[in-house]
Amino acid sequence: MYAYCIYCKPDQEKHIIQTVEAMAPCKALLPLCAQRIWVHSQEVKAIHPLLPQYLYVYAQKPIGKLLHDRYISGVEKWLGEKENDYALTGDDYAFAMFLYENRGLIDYQTGYEVDRMIMLLPCGKEHAATGEIVKVQRRYQRALIHFRFGKLVVSLWTGYNLVPAPQTLLATG
Repeated sequence: MYAYCIYCKPDQEKHIIQTVEAMAPCKALLPLCAQRIWVHSQEVKAIHPLLPQYLYVYAQKPIGKLLHDRYISGVEKWLGEKENDYALTGDDYAFAMFLYENRGLIDYQTGYEVDRMIMLLPCGKEHAATGEIVKVQRRYQRALIHFRFGKLVVSLWTGYNLVPAPQTLLATG
C-alpha cells in the first residue's frame, strides 16, 4: 500500500477528499481525534481534526504522479519527496499506516492504574508506541500525549478508560 500526505487550504478538506477519490482509485481521509469534554457537568465525546489541513491518501498502486501533475483546487502542496513519487516513507509512512489501521480516528485510549500511576495501552499496533504521556488529568480522565510525526510533535488531549491491571504486572510491582 502507498500513502501520501496533502497540505491544503483551511476548510477545503472535504472538497479535496471528494476530488481526489474521484480522480484516482484511492481512499482519502482527514485524521480525527476523540476528546473528552464536559458541558454542564455532562461528559461529551468531541471529535476534532488531529492535524487540520493535512489529508492522507492511500492506494494500492502508485498514484502520486497522477494526482500531483493535475491541478486540484485547495491543495497547497504534496508532502514527501519527488524522487519517491511523493509517497511517504520511514516514520511518516508508519504514522500514516497507524492512522489507516484506526480508520483515521484516534479514539479514547485504554489504560490501567498501578501504584497510582496511569499506564496507557497503545491504541493501535507498534506505531502507537511513539506517543509520550506528558500530563494526566485524573478528574477528567484525559491525558496529554505527544505524538511524533517525523520532525513534528503533535500534542493531543485524549480521553482514557481504565481497565483492571494484568495480574502479572500486579505480582511483579
